[in-house]
Amino acid sequence: MIFDFIDNKVSILPEAMDLPEVRALYRSDKTKQKTYFDRYVKYIFYVYRENGIYRNQFASTRRRLTCVQQLGLGEKDWEAIERNPFVKNLVRWYIENAVTKEERLLIALDEDIDSYLQYLSGIKYTKRQRETSMNGDKEEITFRDVDNSDEKMKAIKNSKDLVIYRKELKKLVKETGKKSASKKTFRTRKFEE
Repeated sequence: MIFDFIDNKVSILPEAMDLPEVRALYRSDKTKQKTYFDRYVKYIFYVYRENGIYRNQFASTRRRLTCVQQLGLGEKDWEAIERNPFVKNLVRWYIENAVTKEERLLIALDEDIDSYLQYLSGIKYTKRQRETSMNGDKEEITFRDVDNSDEKMKAIKNSKDLVIYRKELKKLVKETGKKSASKKTFRTRKFEE
């Protein structure tokens, strides 16, 4: 556990300050009040937390909602936060050390599904096809709409398969967590533990 959530305030636990990734992020904030450090900690907490308030959202939506609703920033400000090398290192540490292998796979799958949905929205049921013909000595170019429903339906089926696989994987993650808890092993897979 590296984060604490008390009285609606996200903070880093004192013992977590010993982690090189946390120390580096803290030192990178040159403001007196450590405003950016607090903002980044809050961002990581809400975006990467397993059972957070945005758990049913895909990664890009979680990032956007966190920036707008939790940090009071713009919808696209998450891009700069995610590019910050100190934030990247702490997120990488969290994913590698505080989540199970199954949860890491689920996180990666969520990213893939998010990307695939963007790809799917770009596929139309019809597509424009360019046709050229000769009219005497002059080449004429025309466009017509042709059926593209086979490609669209194939993409929809693939997205359905991804969603089914995600449900199965999420069930496995839940079962793995229950088994670990029943063994009474020390677990740091959730922020609130």
